[in-house]
Amino acid sequence: MLDSRILRVKKRFQMMFIGVALGLLGGIHYFLWVRLVRDPQWPTPWSGLLAWFLVLAAVGVPAVLFLSRGRTNTVAGQVVIWPAYTWLGVMFLLFTAVFAVSRMPGWTTHVLEQYQDERLLRPRAEYIGAVDRPYRPIRSRRT
Repeated sequence: MLDSRILRVKKRFQMMFIGVALGLLGGIHYFLWVRLVRDPQWPTPWSGLLAWFLVLAAVGVPAVLFLSRGRTNTVAGQVVIWPAYTWLGVMFLLFTAVFAVSRMPGWTTHVLEQYQDERLLRPRAEYIGAVDRPYRPIRSRRT
């Protein structure tokens, strides 16, 4: 009885992990598609090829990792899984670079405004409320 409940909970956590991992993988591939394929508006053959490549990579990585379970000791298993791991590394680097580059204009503008105004643009970190207020226990406070 207890073993079956533990197995069900374990299965549930495994399914949640797989769902989150696939969601992250799909979200990163969607972000890369938006930033690298859709927004630059590539000419006709290239936009389709790049879109299909990202779709195949998004579907292929989990498929290869799932199908190669237990076969990584063989040369054939290593040859099949090598492109998936390589793409995972390249995808992470592309995501990081594209994410940072897309925020650089805002950071640059912020710095230029600071130099132009000759002051730092930061919110005040000073408390401006009432001073020396008496302590009231949590239960007597309004909610």
